[in-house]
Amino acid sequence: MNKIAFLFGLMALVFAGLFMMDLQGYFNVTGKPVALLQTSSGTVRRLANNQLTWDRAQTGTLFGAGDTISTGEGAKAKLVFYAGGELELNAGSMVVLAGSIEELKLNFVTGGGKI
Repeated sequence: MNKIAFLFGLMALVFAGLFMMDLQGYFNVTGKPVALLQTSSGTVRRLANNQLTWDRAQTGTLFGAGDTISTGEGAKAKLVFYAGGELELNAGSMVVLAGSIEELKLNFVTGGGKI
């Protein structure tokens, strides 16, 4: 009986530790940067994953998985990806950076660009 109580106590400690790590975002891969805004002109905006409001993006802004980038009329943006490669967004474009740093997907809502 004591062995079973010990095992349940040990399991409770492990699950409590994992729960605390999850609360602190340890397992959250969407918060890790996947790209950097290298250059921009005009209005470039960023909608961070799980946020409700757009932020103005400027040179040096980091983008994580799940973030959305939007270029206004006459605007352009150049993203550099940490896994390698670059993307030049055309004016009037909107793209969602989905997936992870290893398997990034570009989901274009509107517009386009060149790699």
